Parts: sequence; C-alpha cells; structure tokens
Amino acid sequence: MIFFRSRTYKQTKPLFVNKKLFLLVCSLYAFHLEIRYASSEEPLRLQVTPELSSLNIKKSPPLPLSRGQLQSNNEVWIEEDLYHQVQDGETLSGIARSFDLGFNEIVGYNWNVNTKHPDKEILLRIVRRRIPPKIEQKTGLVINLAETRLYWLQKNGWFDTFPVGIGREGYDTPLGKTLVVRKKSQPTWYVPEMLRKKNPKLPAQIPPGPQNPLGAHALYLGWPGYLIHGTNDPFNSIGRRVSHGCIRLYPEDIAQLFAMVPVNEPVWVINQPAKAGWLHDDLYLELHPSHASNKKKLAVLAQEEIAQALARKSGQSTWFDWQLIDQMETNPDGIPRKVGGIKK
Repeated sequence: MIFFRSRTYKQTKPLFVNKKLFLLVCSLYAFHLEIRYASSEEPLRLQVTPELSSLNIKKSPPLPLSRGQLQSNNEVWIEEDLYHQVQDGETLSGIARSFDLGFNEIVGYNWNVNTKHPDKEILLRIVRRRIPPKIEQKTGLVINLAETRLYWLQKNGWFDTFPVGIGREGYDTPLGKTLVVRKKSQPTWYVPEMLRKKNPKLPAQIPPGPQNPLGAHALYLGWPGYLIHGTNDPFNSIGRRVSHGCIRLYPEDIAQLFAMVPVNEPVWVINQPAKAGWLHDDLYLELHPSHASNKKKLAVLAQEEIAQALARKSGQSTWFDWQLIDQMETNPDGIPRKVGGIKK
C-alpha cells in the first residue's frame, strides 16, 4: 500500500472523464511513482508498508538507545530501525518516551500518523541513526537546538544522547559556550522575577516535589538563570519549544546525565539544522527544520555541510543523489540518509 500526501487542486470547471480511462491513468501513475522512487534509498513523503514478518517489531526498546560509538574515524552511527505496533490507548508522546525520542522526532519519522489519536495496530518507524555534531574540543556537552537533542561527546568515539525541550519563541535558549558550574539533586526553583510580574500568583520559590518544574535533578550553567534539568511534565515538554530558555530532559534521562557528567564540563549550545558525515565511503546528510535564530536557508546550510565533508575526503572522485538532496531540503525530517559517496 502506498501512502503519499494529498494535494488540493483548484478547478474552475467540472471535469468529466471516462471511468475506465481514469482508472487506467491512475494505475499507470502509481506505477510511475514506484519506479521513480525505487532508486532512492529512502524516498521522502512516499512509503511502502513492508511485510510484518520482515520487520524488527518491538513493543519496548532494547536499552540503551541513548548510547553509541563511532567506529574507526566514521562520523555516522547507524543501528537497525525498529517498528512499534501501536496498542490500544497508546499516545505518540508516550511511545516517543519509551524509545527515548522527542515528540518532534517520532512525528518526523511517521509524518502520516494522526498525532493526537494514532490508529491502533499501525506501525511506527523508530529510526536509529545519528550524526553527532562536531565541536573544536571534540568532547563535552552539545545541545543542538535545531535537533532538540543533547549529546555528551566523550573520548574514543563514545557518545550519549538524549532528546530535550528548549526555549519557546521569545525565550530562546542562548547560543554559545559555557560550563556546568554545579549540580543539585532535588533542586528548589526560584521563580524568575519576570515570570512573577506576569503572574503575581506565582510564589517566590517552589520546593522539591511533584509541582517543581525542574524535576529531581539540575545542572547549573555558567549563564545565570539557565539550567539543564528534568521536568514534571515530560509528555508536553521533550522535543518541543516550551521552556523559558532552560534545557529540559525526561526524568530518567536527567538522572543518567546527572550521574555521569562532572562539574566544569564544557557545554556548547548550537543551532545546526544541517549535518553531513561519512560512514566509510558513503556520505550521509541529516536535515532539520531550521530554527528561527538561523537566518540562512536550509539549502545553503546543506551545501556548506556537504562541502566541508568533501574537504575531509579531498582528492577523491565522488557521486551525489541530487534529487534526494533536493527532496530532503524541501521536507526536512531529521533522518540521516545516504546522499553520495566515493566512486569505487
């Protein structure tokens, strides 16, 4: 069965066609679409439902999904995709959390699914591919706003990664470099004065407990007032732009990060909607909807990333799937795809 987005056409006059001819044209067009997209590794906005027996169907993820390692100078981490069959009463937010994804990610991977009430027994695709961001120091915490995801880059290619919630419009999470200056378990939230002015009913502080929006753990940054912390509202926070500038994690994720990351660990906050990286001799591209703070168009950023990746393989003959790159620029969904490589 083929799924594709419908389009609305404006007609000024009624259109009458022979029924048999119409069915023949529809059949030929469907065949044309299958042939046209067969050459692409993962055609966008066009999916063919695979046979159930061929899928790696999981009702719960094999933990941990948050840890990976880049092998032998590779820049892309890939594991086999999983497929989850929706059960009665499940929500996309709940399923996203069980696979350690943000809401934006599970929607991007399954664009044709009803986000509020997913149909029972429909198959959701869980993509397990990452192109970790690159930073000068090679190691440290990196929050990519465009991706709404945090990476802890470590030595020997190891990384841990978690989905995050970030600042809403008007309360943007700042870009730049800072440090983890202290850590606090069961933190007290001291309500910012600007919020109390807007809502005088807010108290001056909220102690630890279920009403505390910081959750059970917090990493305080060198920027006063900005934290990496948990949340008391995970289903409406992670993978969304909802905070007043802080970085929110699922309660189980912040507990892991809190235990692992030391004080004085460097922190970079970046906005990188385009990432390109090599897996052996294959070039992968990953595109996200561009965050408002990045003024360049996504197509320009994609070309810059590709050019930088080529510079890391200078002097070798390459090939590209420009049609796929164009589709990705038009419909960015965060899935890394093979778009080129070294000619054999």
